[in-house]
Amino acid sequence: MLGLTRWKSYWFAKMRKKITTHLENCLNWIIFRQAWQGEEYLHTIQKSGNPFDVIHTEHYGPVNNGRIMKHFLNVVDECTMFVRLYPANMTNAKEVVIALNDYFRSYSQPQCVINDRESCLPEEFENF
Repeated sequence: MLGLTRWKSYWFAKMRKKITTHLENCLNWIIFRQAWQGEEYLHTIQKSGNPFDVIHTEHYGPVNNGRIMKHFLNVVDECTMFVRLYPANMTNAKEVVIALNDYFRSYSQPQCVINDRESCLPEEFENF
């Protein structure tokens, strides 16, 4: 009974609609997902023992705060887990190159930059 009273005390605007949409999306994902392909090996990356040798980048956003900067570029050092956030208007390669140039000036140029999903970066990084 205690858990039920706790559940009833939480509320936010349009809660029923958001929960329904979330559950419908979960059910659609289960129905329409691709069949499991089987086990595969992950591509492991050897960790470096030196700080700032390998960095990971990822975009975060959009953030709806009423300001001009709507996204963040998150840069994380693999060894020390040092995090640096760069505000950005868009998630294009130009903004990433500007942020990484500032990062390299402030700290050092890494041996490897890892980014998992940005499709705009490969062409720009060839010239970078």
